[in-house]
Amino acid sequence: MPVDRARLQEAMLDPDPETQYFVDSRTGKVVRVTLKDPQGLARFKAELTAEPRRFVQVPRPSGREKYAELSEFIASVVDPVLKKRLQAVLASPNPYRELNLALERRFKEQRQWEEFRRRSVARRMADFLKLSGLT
Repeated sequence: MPVDRARLQEAMLDPDPETQYFVDSRTGKVVRVTLKDPQGLARFKAELTAEPRRFVQVPRPSGREKYAELSEFIASVVDPVLKKRLQAVLASPNPYRELNLALERRFKEQRQWEEFRRRSVARRMADFLKLSGLT
């Protein structure tokens, strides 16, 4: 049963704290569950109660993993002035917002960041699929 990898990638990139994703181990579909949809949440809970081992929750990266990801990207930046500015971002209470502001007019670095995130998510996806037995 193949997992919908495009949808799984979206799930792993979704920062919304009110949304969780689950992989249906029977169909391979990625199910989105949100507090903003009480009826959908109730339906999902009923399905989960009926078949508790059917769904595997898609993990969110921990704060430590996010920090390591940012640090790894910043280490790859070549421009010393930008690198210094980005290192200061790590001390911010909202480093992702600060990173986006720092890269606002740096189109080359924005593309590098987007590619870096895609590769990072691909690694996390592969680990998740392997560890959960969904490959």
